[in-house]
Amino acid sequence: MRDGAPGSGRVKTFFQYLLGVAIIVYALCLAIYAVTGPITFSILGALVRLNDLFTLVFVFCTVVFLRLLLWMTWTRQRWFAARLVILLVAGAVALGELGLRLAFPKEMNPEPYTHNFQAEYPEADRGPYSSGPKQEGTLRVLTLGDSITRGATTQDWKTLYPSRLMELLGHSAAKYDMQVWSDPLAQMDWHARILAREGARIKPDIIILQWSVDDMAVVHLWRGPARAPWQKGKGHKIFSGHSLLYRWLDKEIKEFFYQEKRGYARVMGEQYTPGTMGWWRFEKEFHDWAIHANSLAQRTVLLVYPLLPYQGEYPFAKVTQRVIDLAQPHLLKIPASLLRKRVGIEEQGHGGAFKTSRVARVGRVDPGYIAYGPYIALEKGAHQATFNMKLLSPAPPEAKVAKIEVVCCDGGVILGSRIIHGRQFGAPGPWETFTVDFNWEKKLIHDLELRVEWFGAADLALDTIDLPVDYRIEVVDPKERLKAFDTHSGLFDSHPNLRAHDELARILAEHLLRSRQGRADVDR
Repeated sequence: MRDGAPGSGRVKTFFQYLLGVAIIVYALCLAIYAVTGPITFSILGALVRLNDLFTLVFVFCTVVFLRLLLWMTWTRQRWFAARLVILLVAGAVALGELGLRLAFPKEMNPEPYTHNFQAEYPEADRGPYSSGPKQEGTLRVLTLGDSITRGATTQDWKTLYPSRLMELLGHSAAKYDMQVWSDPLAQMDWHARILAREGARIKPDIIILQWSVDDMAVVHLWRGPARAPWQKGKGHKIFSGHSLLYRWLDKEIKEFFYQEKRGYARVMGEQYTPGTMGWWRFEKEFHDWAIHANSLAQRTVLLVYPLLPYQGEYPFAKVTQRVIDLAQPHLLKIPASLLRKRVGIEEQGHGGAFKTSRVARVGRVDPGYIAYGPYIALEKGAHQATFNMKLLSPAPPEAKVAKIEVVCCDGGVILGSRIIHGRQFGAPGPWETFTVDFNWEKKLIHDLELRVEWFGAADLALDTIDLPVDYRIEVVDPKERLKAFDTHSGLFDSHPNLRAHDELARILAEHLLRSRQGRADVDR
């Protein structure tokens, strides 16, 4: 036998049939994917998800190639087989390029937010926009968002989720109108500024913030390897500018080998964790946005838009959960090491909630303010600020160690103040908590300032200043419903397509029209 030892022919035949069946199965899966998008089904109790087109195509091509290798008889037909392989590869490349160009004829320039696009579709034209005074008996919805809300790659704003939401709300008994404020580069600080600047004029009853992971990046971060090795050559720019197939393979292979999405999730998880500059900057802007929203609207909704698609566990689950937790009652922990100062240094190794503490040592610096700020908003009512401090050296019992105070209105109004003596501390080492109660009767504090003045009686460390907050935010997480189909607007663009916008509108409408606290929203 030419194929080797006795029985090898039967083994070869068996594998030929096995690979033939695999080719048929994967071809069927590719056909179903092309028609319906991602597939989920169960075989013998095991859940199977086919939501990655690149993996499907790669496995299909691998199986076809293995089947071709088994068909070859290298002693007589290797040159014919080699020419056939070259012909098949060239045909696959030509068909792939042609198919992509037919399916995505406008994808050669996937960046819609050029100067001309912004000029042609200004902010006020990207969604329902009700100007002038609000009519009596009308509930006004204010929708804030980034490029997802603005509708990247979509020229007709009437197909976007805010407009579709208005259509669905129109079927209820209540009357609604809407204003949409969106920007393709909007982050948390932008949303907070819009509410502070425009909120009193708009007078919203419901505020919806469409949030995505990129909204956290108020501090610019490194997002993983910028260029793969094959992207450094001169040919990369040429091929990527003229071939859709090359651009698709470049995108998929880079994500497969470099795990860019998970790399980005790792960076976000490390640089936006409690105790980091990135997280504090984001949390501060989120706090100001939420406080202004509470002072303006009856309801505030956080729409958490996921990064799709993904396999296995959602790579941004931890980061997203931290943001969702902000919507619940919690302690706003203000790191002293990130507040302003006149004296003192940052030191590590003292424990506490943050790695770095603000420290003042006798003989090294003169007495003065070791922390002041952060000039945040706070709604009216009774509040309590908790200062976490500890002695690093013994203090005389009657000596004044520090003064803690709460002020506002550019320092002109003292809301609460307290002097801490040495006897009120325990032995040097453990962290101690000292509280200041204060009350504000007006609608909003715009520049709450927390101060710690050190008198130089003993070495002192300050960790955090804590404020209990409850933003009363309702969270809408559409991830489970969106991941069931392809949400991308194009081959190279992950912004939501029309089906995704429609689903977002339905999810929001269901949430807004659902009874809350025993009362229907139409009766509010």
